[in-house]
Amino acid sequence: MALTFQTGLAVPAQTAAVISSGADCSVSLGQQILHRYRYSALLGSSSGEEAGVAKPLLCGRMEIGRVYNIKPTVVSNTWIHRGVLSYEDAVIVSGKPVWPGGFVESLALPPGGRGRQLDEAALAALEAEQRAGVRPRKKGELPALVGAQEYAELFGVTQVAVGQAAKAGSGLVAEPDYALSGSKVWLLDTVLDHAPVTMEKSRKKLWVLRDEVAEALRTGRYDGPGSFFSQRGNKAKPAP
Repeated sequence: MALTFQTGLAVPAQTAAVISSGADCSVSLGQQILHRYRYSALLGSSSGEEAGVAKPLLCGRMEIGRVYNIKPTVVSNTWIHRGVLSYEDAVIVSGKPVWPGGFVESLALPPGGRGRQLDEAALAALEAEQRAGVRPRKKGELPALVGAQEYAELFGVTQVAVGQAAKAGSGLVAEPDYALSGSKVWLLDTVLDHAPVTMEKSRKKLWVLRDEVAEALRTGRYDGPGSFFSQRGNKAKPAP
């Protein structure tokens, strides 16, 4: 259930409870939370679950290896080198490339031949595990994504603190939306929707949402920790 404040914004009940509570909740905290919803409303964006937007299928190196029955190193050492795909086709999340699921699917050669044969069953299983409802083909179709490095930057803490909080399962950080190539990945909206709980649970109020980082991530202008990566494998050459 969502509650509507005087701002005219519909705020989820859990978030509203944190804002309205007099315990461990400062005026500035409520202002930050409301600002997050005002900001999302201005952009015409909210979490996928609230807005009914399908969750996209995503693939890291390990997921590509899984659906094509190859080792993840083949992606870095062979496919990138030969121009089958490139890091330009991916978004970088905490230093790792993430490719749109539909793009990965499009790399398949005709069934029954040699070369890149897509394992349809493996792809369907991955889609079910991610609870994905759409297979985007371009990185520009993806929502803003957050890894541990971006999560840390959003709240002004260290990556180690994010990792420890996620491992502890205390609710300080949101449940991840994906596990890609062994790393936790969140939708930005998931992190922002959980921000009231994060700041309420923060000891000594060390975790404080930084609106400028959220805006940079949302608009694709983020260039902080995690936005770059060191290329692995053979030196890539451009696709023909």
